[in-house]
Amino acid sequence: MNAIVTVREDIDTDSLVDFLAGNRVYIPSVVAINKFDLKYGDLEDKIRKDLDRDFLPTSCTTTEGLEDLKDLIYERLGFIRVFLKPKGGKADMEEPLVLLDGSTVKAVCEHLHRDFVNLFRYALVWGRSAKFPGQSVGLEHELKDCDVLSIITKRR
Repeated sequence: MNAIVTVREDIDTDSLVDFLAGNRVYIPSVVAINKFDLKYGDLEDKIRKDLDRDFLPTSCTTTEGLEDLKDLIYERLGFIRVFLKPKGGKADMEEPLVLLDGSTVKAVCEHLHRDFVNLFRYALVWGRSAKFPGQSVGLEHELKDCDVLSIITKRR
């Protein structure tokens, strides 16, 4: 069997073989190197030269780079934070529910309690995924980072 393959993108041979073989999975990752508060001369330059990717220098002793590491993990690994608000109460802005980007209201319901999906009436959303504050949404509504969510269920 013969084929003519036209690729309209700049790729290397390895990428083409990986795609055709279909047996490789690439996942997002973060490289953090700790103990950067200790000075080892030109070690940072050597690491930058030897490592074929960016890395984040950190120090647990001085906490340097740790906030940047948290932000980078959220960004690269595709996490979002959803703040939960009980009906008639205030949103808990201290303890977010951490989910994968693209998660829906249904995923939150399944995470919170096994009966929430069956008892679900509607949810109220404030934030980037809502067209207006307090928008009423269904189970398939896709949430965005830092949304506030209130789930309203039926009474048993």
